[in-house]
Amino acid sequence: MENPIKKSFQEDVKEILDRSAFGKPLSLSLFEEIAKKQEERVREILSEFTKRLDEFSEKVDEAYFKTGEFQSLIQKVISRLSREHQKEKLYLACNLLARNVIEGNTESYELDSYVMALIEQLTSVHFAALFCVENKSGKDLIRADEVAGQLSIPGQHAQSVLDHLASLGLLHASPGMARLRGFRGSAGNVNVNFSFAISPTGVQVLTRVQEVRGETLS
Repeated sequence: MENPIKKSFQEDVKEILDRSAFGKPLSLSLFEEIAKKQEERVREILSEFTKRLDEFSEKVDEAYFKTGEFQSLIQKVISRLSREHQKEKLYLACNLLARNVIEGNTESYELDSYVMALIEQLTSVHFAALFCVENKSGKDLIRADEVAGQLSIPGQHAQSVLDHLASLGLLHASPGMARLRGFRGSAGNVNVNFSFAISPTGVQVLTRVQEVRGETLS
């Protein structure tokens, strides 16, 4: 039997295209291909998630699947990452979801929801920069040129990444390095107006990411 939802989607798209002068170049098959790719991504998410659960089946409490927290979290994973192309982010999200189930702890829901939103909007460079700052914190503040050198990225890119993390409250920015404005290092020209340290929220996020980042959930 033909899927009525799929048929409805086709009819809606065809009606929209028929009303447009660009209906022919914007063919229905183009949108069907997009939908197909999204479906494939959802399958990949669910496949990776269930594989993680199978590895730790003895720790899984099936009753947790019925909780509002779990249902909300898995909907966020699928809706936010169904268009994601970075494999690392998909694996991290699936590990986070599996960890949430294995722990069966609704108290971690708020943090996990927040981390999931960050996985969606941040890149692997953002997380790498967070780890750089965390490793330096407690000893000294870290500058953008130092992060640029450690990650082998342009200095302005490092500054932009750190500024973004600070705007999210994951880092604290200190204006104590203004004397280094215009510093030229191996990473290129960087206007170093601030040095950075990880915030308590950043520590929470990184701790959670470290717990679920590996291929196994030890």
